[in-house]
Amino acid sequence: MEYRGIRLADSVKLYKENGEYNKKIKRGLDELIDVLEKNGHCLLSEFHKSVERVLIDFKCGHEPQLVLPSNYKRQKFGCLKCAYKAKEKKNEFVLLVKSNGHELLSEYTGIHERVLIDFKCGHEPQERVANSYKWASYCGKCAYEKQMKNVFEEGKQNFLLAIRTNGHKAL
Repeated sequence: MEYRGIRLADSVKLYKENGEYNKKIKRGLDELIDVLEKNGHCLLSEFHKSVERVLIDFKCGHEPQLVLPSNYKRQKFGCLKCAYKAKEKKNEFVLLVKSNGHELLSEYTGIHERVLIDFKCGHEPQERVANSYKWASYCGKCAYEKQMKNVFEEGKQNFLLAIRTNGHKAL
């Protein structure tokens, strides 16, 4: 039998004897299928019951994995191998912030998410997308001030050069 695109084992009693849905089983299957669809994952094996492992393709490049349906519905992540890599990336990011003498003030939740960082420079802490911090690990306000100072100095030098070149005298 098939329900909303997944194969059900003969042991799954989706219907009662009177032909109505078994509401508890239907609700559990609907929750599982909704999470699969939301995450873009694919159930490859036949569903037997929520405490019996099913094979799920997480479509992440790793091999499909056997997972308990009840655990899968509660997970915030999919593939366990990807989750392990994400944990490693979090540790790398935290170490990078510390090694730069900065302080991470919010939780790291992924490379594309914003984090709050105290750059320990006297300016207010700033939000930064974690991935961009890897390439630009400095305070944006300090960088702006430095850039403006450079622009001022360059303008000053050009002004003095123009005065000398034209034989004028600064007052």
